[in-house]
Amino acid sequence: PVVDYSLVMPAYNEEDNVGPLVERIEKVMSGISCTYEIIIVNNGSFDSTPLVLEKLLKTCPRLVVLTLTRNFGYDGAIIAGLENARGQKIIIMDGDQQDPPEVLPEFISKSAEGFDIVYGIRSKRTEGWFISAQIKIFYRLMGKIINFDLPKDAGNFGIMNREVVDVIHRMPERNKFIRGLRAWSGFSSVGLVYERDERPQGDS
Repeated sequence: PVVDYSLVMPAYNEEDNVGPLVERIEKVMSGISCTYEIIIVNNGSFDSTPLVLEKLLKTCPRLVVLTLTRNFGYDGAIIAGLENARGQKIIIMDGDQQDPPEVLPEFISKSAEGFDIVYGIRSKRTEGWFISAQIKIFYRLMGKIINFDLPKDAGNFGIMNREVVDVIHRMPERNKFIRGLRAWSGFSSVGLVYERDERPQGDS
């Protein structure tokens, strides 16, 4: 059956994060009048993440777990989640608790204004100076290569309508860059500034 929202998140060695994350999501979504599912994609984890997810399945009826045979990369895991999402609107967020579920009502409210895409803009970056410098170089190079606007500091955290996801599915690329294809699609979009949390457990 179709649900209002599908929350899709990849998880790679997130044994200490998936449990608290699901708990936070359910607390937030319980305050919103809607139906939803939580899709966690186990992206080739070799820690206890599979065991934690197996236990969560017994207590969380809205949880769907997809297990990949190996690590297919961040965007590869998201694509797997999108392909199995039943929601009219799809929310993408990280599985390490850095994308705070507590701001989801703001994203959902902005989406209800009629935007096909609402993407999160990080008010500050949590990476070190070296990674931050590489990110700046990436956006500068991409700006010279592509012929459409790729929003700076916009992560995957956000909401897309079903129509947007269906278009991304039909794109022929094998290795899909979600943020790029989302922007390229041309659907109405708006950014929403949020503060990204520090990673509470584990390594990036």
